Amino acid sequence: SAEPDTLIADGISTAAMTVTVRDANENLVPNETVTMRVTTGSGRAGAVTNNGDGTYTATYTSGTRTGRATIRAITSNEVTGETAITLIPGFAARVFVSADPDTLIADGASRTDITVTIRDAHNNLVLNETVMMRVTTGSGNVGAVTNNGDGTYTATYTSGRRAGRATIIATTSNNVSG
Repeated sequence: SAEPDTLIADGISTAAMTVTVRDANENLVPNETVTMRVTTGSGRAGAVTNNGDGTYTATYTSGTRTGRATIRAITSNEVTGETAITLIPGFAARVFVSADPDTLIADGASRTDITVTIRDAHNNLVLNETVMMRVTTGSGNVGAVTNNGDGTYTATYTSGRRAGRATIIATTSNNVSG
């Protein structure tokens, strides 16, 4: 088992892993050699400690890629067991903003889609962020922001009636802007 079973994919978050070894009669086996290793996903399992009571513990340190990490425990006679840890993105660290198309008629009605992509410090997409968009220079307005559930967020920009460049800034809940 792993506690907790969800960690931030930052390369430093840790979970305590515990393995209980039993024989065919369900008796605890206190003097077994157990190793643990990550078989899928990212991260690393530390050295295993024999607690002398049939339980064995180790520390798992998260990798920097999101997803599922599977950790396998293996006894000296090759009996195995597995647990999984879910690695989630960290806080927003980078915000990328794009418009398609990026040139509009200044008629107060022309529209374009604004797409914001948010990544954490390890380049993982941040899926559930609060994003605000606003026009900081120029004219026009930005509609409501939609979370697409894939690390991108979209809104519709409607042009103003004044020709010139409009700058749209997207800001996350932890005040990272782009």
